Amino acid sequence: FADIFSLKKPALEYQLDNKPVKRIKVVQPEYPASYRASRRPGTVFVRVVVDVNGKVESANILKVVGGDEFAKSALEAVRGFEYSAGVLRGRTVKYIKNERFEFQP
Repeated sequence: FADIFSLKKPALEYQLDNKPVKRIKVVQPEYPASYRASRRPGTVFVRVVVDVNGKVESANILKVVGGDEFAKSALEAVRGFEYSAGVLRGRTVKYIKNERFEFQP
């Protein structure tokens, strides 16, 4: 855990004292208009770095199933999320949380 405090690396959610963290604000992703005619399903896995105030600092796609437009929609949505602050050994820390988005026509 020393690295987390000294190098300011984000903690992983499972390391936090207050796991699981709570979603304070959730934004629903939009089903991409370009996929409506084909009615394809999709799944997107996103890695989110949450700052000490519970705001999304950054988000990166880990995996996309179904098409790249799903990834764009998931990223746009997750950037509007807010979470409870992460606590590790009594200190507020930034942390990494993974999110999964399912898209159905």
